[in-house]
Amino acid sequence: MQDEHAALGQRAQGGVQRLARDAQTLGEQGLRAPSPPLVPATLTEPVAPVTVDRTPPARISPPLRGAGWLDGDSCCRLGAHRGAVSPIDGQLWAPERFAIDYVQTDPAGRMMTGPPTDIASYPYVGSDIFAVADGPVVGLVGDLPQQPPGMSPSGLTLQQYGGDHVVQDIDGGRYAFSAHLQTGNPLNLAVGQQLTRGQVVGKLGNSGNTDAPHLHFHVMDRPDPLAANGLPFEFDSFTLEGRVTSEESLQQGTAGPVPFRIDRRLPVGAVTPPGWFARREHRRGKTGTTAVVAPPVTPDDRSGESAGVSAVTVVEPSPSRDVTRDD
Repeated sequence: MQDEHAALGQRAQGGVQRLARDAQTLGEQGLRAPSPPLVPATLTEPVAPVTVDRTPPARISPPLRGAGWLDGDSCCRLGAHRGAVSPIDGQLWAPERFAIDYVQTDPAGRMMTGPPTDIASYPYVGSDIFAVADGPVVGLVGDLPQQPPGMSPSGLTLQQYGGDHVVQDIDGGRYAFSAHLQTGNPLNLAVGQQLTRGQVVGKLGNSGNTDAPHLHFHVMDRPDPLAANGLPFEFDSFTLEGRVTSEESLQQGTAGPVPFRIDRRLPVGAVTPPGWFARREHRRGKTGTTAVVAPPVTPDDRSGESAGVSAVTVVEPSPSRDVTRDD
C-alpha cells in the first residue's frame, strides 16, 4: 500500500512540475509572439450602398427683411426640425431637416412685449414674406384660421399642419415653402402665377401647427410640404448681428417678454467663424455674406467645435441686388 501511495505521489508531483514548465513555456512564447486577435484591427462590413448627393445648395434670397430676425430652430442639431420624420403613404419623409423658424426681436431684444397668449404681444405679426427666387406658385392655402398663441393646436389634419402657406417652384427640382401665414390672400396669388424674387407672397401669422407667430421656411424636393425631403440652401446676403448665448436664454425669451441674452461681439462684416461655410461677396460696391445653413459655434468657442449649446443666430438682410433694407 505504501508503495502505491508513493507512486501516486510521485506521479502527481511530476504532473505539477510538467504544468509549471508548460505554463513557463507558454508565458515566454506569449511574450515573444502574442496570439493573433480574434478580429482584425480594421474590420470592414458592407451594409447598404448610400448615394451622396453632390448637388450644390440652392442659392436664394432671405424670405424676410429688416433687423433682428432670430433663427429660433434650424437644421443642425437633433431638434424639432432635424428629427421630424413622417410616415406618409408607406414612405418615410424628412421635409424639415434644413428648415428655419423665424421670429423677430424688438430693440430691447424681446420676442414679445406682453402675455404670450395675446397675439398683439408679437409686434412682427403681419410682416411681409418675400419670394426667395423666380418661379411659379405650385401650392397655395389661405383659408385656415389663426391659432391663439401660447399652446399648440389639436385635431389638425396633415393638410392643415402648414397653415396658410405658399409653395413656389424655384427650379432644379426645388420648392420653397413659407408656412403659418395670415389668413386670406391679400395679394390675389394663384397657382401657376409666376413670381419674381423679392415679390411679397404673404404676411407672417400664426396658422396651422404653431404655438407662437413665426415664419417656418424650408426648401424641399417635392411640392408637398410634408411628403418631401428637405434640401440645403444658402442665402445670397445677410448680416450676422449676434447669437443667443444659451438654451436657457432661448427658452426664457420664448416663454415671456424677457429679452434674449445676445452676444453681439462679432462685428458686422467680420469673417464668419468656422462652421458657417460663409464667404464674403462684393456687389455694386457693397459687401454681403453668403452662408449655408450649418452648425453655428458658441460665443466661447471660436474654433468651430460645438460645445453642446444651441447657439441661435440673429440675422439681418443686407443691402443687395435682390434684398434691400430700409434704414
